[in-house]
Amino acid sequence: MSSPKDLQTFMASQGILFSFSGELSADIITSILHLLDNKLKLKGVGIRRKKNIVNIAIECLQNIHYHGLGLGEEGRRQVNCMVTLVRSAVGYELWFANHIGVEDATVLHPRLTFLNSLSTDQLHEEYLTVLNRGVLSPKGGGGLGLIRILREAGQPILFEITPTSVPEVLDLSLKIAIPVMSPALAVA
Repeated sequence: MSSPKDLQTFMASQGILFSFSGELSADIITSILHLLDNKLKLKGVGIRRKKNIVNIAIECLQNIHYHGLGLGEEGRRQVNCMVTLVRSAVGYELWFANHIGVEDATVLHPRLTFLNSLSTDQLHEEYLTVLNRGVLSPKGGGGLGLIRILREAGQPILFEITPTSVPEVLDLSLKIAIPVMSPALAVA
């Protein structure tokens, strides 16, 4: 790619509506959500569908902000991530990527696998079980975020955890598809 116009043309040809890559902070999360919301409005996305997409983005960005591995200078936690919104043939997709530690991966992989295997009714029961448990993790989470994402998307989260060149650091990639005909989007 030799110019910004070439990049814009390439992104449009791939269905990429929005993309961000960089350091994540509370202010940047707010800006990303605002930009996503505006992009979806400009594309004429219905209110219910837009709400689903933004709610999923909120949960994912908060998870990355609070649980992502910070690789900054000494004494400074710097969490980097990538987020992309894509228009696909069946609906929309949100892609996220960030670094996680090996310990987090040993918890996250089986949890996502388990949650992905649940039916809609079972997912609702799991949500109530976790909610009633009322236990917070050392990082302050209650374990409801992934369940909320799955409920909003109406289908499994595709994920991949891969090693990096840095020991004890892994890459986490999520792909969350939100089909136009998703049960979660059936209400206009």
